Amino acid sequence: MRLSKQLFVQNMRRPIDYSNRRTSSLLEEGIFTYFRNPGVPFYLPHGRQVLTKLQNLFLEESRRLGISHIEVPAIMRDEVLKEGEEITETFNERIIRLNNESLKRYHLLTTPEPMIIDLASVSLNTFNQLPIRFVYNVEVIRGIKKPKGILKGRQFKVFMGNSLDEDEKSLEESLGLFEQFSDDIFCRLGIEVYKRRDFNGINVEHFYFGTEGENLAMPEINPHKRIKALSLSMAYHYSSKKKLKVRFRNKVNKNSRVLYATYGLGTQRTFYALFDSHRDDRGFNLPVELAPFLFSVIPVKSDDSEFAERIYQSIRDVAQLDDRTNLLFGERMAFSDYVGIPWKIICGDKTYMLKSRDESIKKSFNDAEELIEHLKR
Repeated sequence: MRLSKQLFVQNMRRPIDYSNRRTSSLLEEGIFTYFRNPGVPFYLPHGRQVLTKLQNLFLEESRRLGISHIEVPAIMRDEVLKEGEEITETFNERIIRLNNESLKRYHLLTTPEPMIIDLASVSLNTFNQLPIRFVYNVEVIRGIKKPKGILKGRQFKVFMGNSLDEDEKSLEESLGLFEQFSDDIFCRLGIEVYKRRDFNGINVEHFYFGTEGENLAMPEINPHKRIKALSLSMAYHYSSKKKLKVRFRNKVNKNSRVLYATYGLGTQRTFYALFDSHRDDRGFNLPVELAPFLFSVIPVKSDDSEFAERIYQSIRDVAQLDDRTNLLFGERMAFSDYVGIPWKIICGDKTYMLKSRDESIKKSFNDAEELIEHLKR
């Protein structure tokens, strides 16, 4: 990616007041995301890179646990909503219904659980199919009156999961699997979370403590004061107070009602927590596997652009080229650190230096081919 050819190029520098800024404001100023309209995000190239890696990591971890992947539609028939839990008046006001003549009885996806129940009603036949467990990345749209940027949007990304289970034992195993998924994800991302169970001991929620969290009552931590926290994920027995219409033939060839678990991980909130958890005095020190790019190619002077271009062309799938001529060399170096790129390739005077973000590794090369060969190893 060439930095000179990007939107918001004027913002692509380490903010002078970085240490005093909230993480959400840093993420929303056009480098990672931008909200042209309240609650509706654009993901710009650096943010999109991190988001894609995050979503792929979710799929990778779920695959490791043996959970299947599906894709779901972006619209739902209104009548399907009755298949799920009771819709409150407040939630009903957030449903965005379509006015197009051919889609009058549809709405934009607000909550996918009823749609999955409806699908199961025409596809589940026998206990031999159970348990069925799957996950999916989904975009949800809700008519929220007071959105709060990346932390509370009208359009937001969620990683969802569901299970269809034969009995209580299988249901608990499914919920335990989703809990394990959250534990593994947050551990891998380096995000410290607090895990809370409800009274029955099987439903579980993961929280992230931070200055931009919501004021939540957590009497088990502080019975006298609300805690600043964000709910990042939740796994629970869905519609436990309502008998679902989905049936299957059990082991004695009789009709039984399926049990249904649901899981949700807020992708955008996890995106925020990832950045908030990995701030240092230079910027965002992200895990290498989630950094926007692996390398930042930086020519010392404009005369060195030809040498920088040669290196960039050999690794451009994993690199950004800071070819801006209106910024000082030091400013371009600082921007690389700010956005969390783990390696710089400094091109100057026909020599090249490979330098780690923490400066613990520095290696010089006199020849471009030697450097390119080193990078391929």
